[in-house]
Amino acid sequence: MKRPILTVVGCCVLCGFGAGGFLGLTVLTKAIADNEELADFSNALAVGLGTQYFISALGMILAANLVLSQLRLRRVLIWNALCMLVLQLCLPAALTVGSKAAFVLLMAVQGMTIGVAYIYAVETAVAAAESPGLALGLVTAAVPGGQVLCTLALSVLLNMFSIPRTLAISAFLFVVPVLLVAPLFPDTSLGECQIESHEYDSTRVSYDIDFDTESVSASESATPALTSAARAARAVAIPLDAVDGDANSKLLSDAQAEARLLLERRKVDAKAKAEMDIGVPMRWWELMCEQNFLMLALIVMAGAGPSYGILFVFGRAAEALTGASDALIASLISVLSVYQGIIRFAAGAGSDKFKAVRVRFLAWSGAKNLMIVFMGGQALACFVLIKCSTDHEHPVMSHVTFLLCMFGVFGACGACGVLSAVLAHEVFSAENGAMVISILNGVFDGFTTLVFTLLVVHLAPPEKHVSHRSMASSRIGYSKFFVYCLVLSVAGLLGAAMVGRSRRAWRGVVISPI
Repeated sequence: MKRPILTVVGCCVLCGFGAGGFLGLTVLTKAIADNEELADFSNALAVGLGTQYFISALGMILAANLVLSQLRLRRVLIWNALCMLVLQLCLPAALTVGSKAAFVLLMAVQGMTIGVAYIYAVETAVAAAESPGLALGLVTAAVPGGQVLCTLALSVLLNMFSIPRTLAISAFLFVVPVLLVAPLFPDTSLGECQIESHEYDSTRVSYDIDFDTESVSASESATPALTSAARAARAVAIPLDAVDGDANSKLLSDAQAEARLLLERRKVDAKAKAEMDIGVPMRWWELMCEQNFLMLALIVMAGAGPSYGILFVFGRAAEALTGASDALIASLISVLSVYQGIIRFAAGAGSDKFKAVRVRFLAWSGAKNLMIVFMGGQALACFVLIKCSTDHEHPVMSHVTFLLCMFGVFGACGACGVLSAVLAHEVFSAENGAMVISILNGVFDGFTTLVFTLLVVHLAPPEKHVSHRSMASSRIGYSKFFVYCLVLSVAGLLGAAMVGRSRRAWRGVVISPI
């Protein structure tokens, strides 16, 4: 693929604004709740964001099928961005007429465009880059990066314009950067880009040789067997010493030459296939019947539910648990978004290195090892949140304690976004990677996010009149929510510990145990 660095940059912009930018809408939850005319839309926005995330995961399944089609990549991205623009411009109209159903429906449909943008950004970056793990880290780190930029921009716009007008301006904030980087993407199908990438990888296992087989065949001392062997050696890129010397000093019999060349060819073919990580294709129902798929599903659910559940009501939760002001809430969201971006990048870069070579249980995957660490950290954070929110002697948490706990929750979410994609390729091979990611995100990630969003809205509904009694009731509701988060985090920890390679996906492929 030409211009791989620029293509990865374009993928980062696409993922940052086309997917992460919409998470910046969470800054509106507190503003809408404080607005007397729009207060009823506070829950509608939280439910809309959860539904949007769920539908965006279904959009990833659609994108996974589009990856296999012959549709031109650049055209798909442009049309997707235009659909995104139209839907976002319709949101202020639904807000103005007071239709909560239309508001949630528009946000849900918009999720399809977000899912397409995310999968195309991830798959294009993997196909373009020489280091897929690093590319995944950069692209997925762009999600919280876009969230930070859009959160800050929306905070400024809220101080200058009304909420409906801010929503209208945000449509151009999300879409214009995507349209500007569209020329950086190849005007071919994504499948062709992946084929080019695998062909490039396969050249690494070939040897660079240059000798003239015609001169050997013209030589009077060269036998037909040796001439055929030399030509075959050149065809499979085997060094000249694979035929044991030059034509003038050493001659091989027909049987020896054919046996030696066959052995060398098999070694080259096996090595090329292993390095390209192609694997064996599997049907979606075959994937879902695998025990390792269930382990990955637990990881993805644990990474999505707690963080996105609290994110979509973050302003209300921070106020109830710590008494934070609006300015501090906006700062906390920005800090957590930056932190999550750093974690995504670090997880992507470290997934290839964090391996315990001498420990068999941990040796095969750095992504697995990191996932165990982050899931353990999230479980600990949820336990601390439960203890602090039920402490009657000190009902208000300190800002530092709350921030550290959010580091544990949001860090696990950020790491899971990268490491689950890496594990999908490591467990089920690149041949099934896109399908596994789309199913995990489409069914388990999105559904868990939607369920936990509805759960937190039910357990801790917004109070129209804030008082000490209402705050105590909200803290009890959030403590119950964190119990569910703890249970799911422990399940994700067990899934990360038990996941392994799929024998069906990797049968016939030679893989290093490390």
